[in-house]
Amino acid sequence: MKIRSIRDGWKLRPLEPAKRLGDDDLQEAAKATGDAWLKIESMPAMVHDVLLSHGAIETPWLPGRAEACKWVAEKDWLYAVRFFAPEARAEGKRWVLRFKGLDTVVDVYLNGEPIASSFDMHRELSVDVSGRLAEDN
Repeated sequence: MKIRSIRDGWKLRPLEPAKRLGDDDLQEAAKATGDAWLKIESMPAMVHDVLLSHGAIETPWLPGRAEACKWVAEKDWLYAVRFFAPEARAEGKRWVLRFKGLDTVVDVYLNGEPIASSFDMHRELSVDVSGRLAEDN
């Protein structure tokens, strides 16, 4: 089995809290362009770390700074990445997306379709995407 990590190319942006992403959000995530999107240097990366690297917040765990970062927890956060899998349609191949670290409550989408939900940050999530993977994802 060939393993490929998708560590580069990720972006992040805040969302108002919502139960499910709308079509507009998913179409925007497919492009992940514009000022609202923050580039992530390498995954894995927590929201606070990304915001710190962009100067959007000060170090929240230092005395007296937690209150100024409270807004971060009051938002939902959308991570997006575009990746290519030229061999996606090869006959007899099985494709699995494995997430080694997710937030406590998360929904996962592939090419605009929901493929998984997770409610446990202490467990890996593996999703069989055979037949759903495209060359451009």
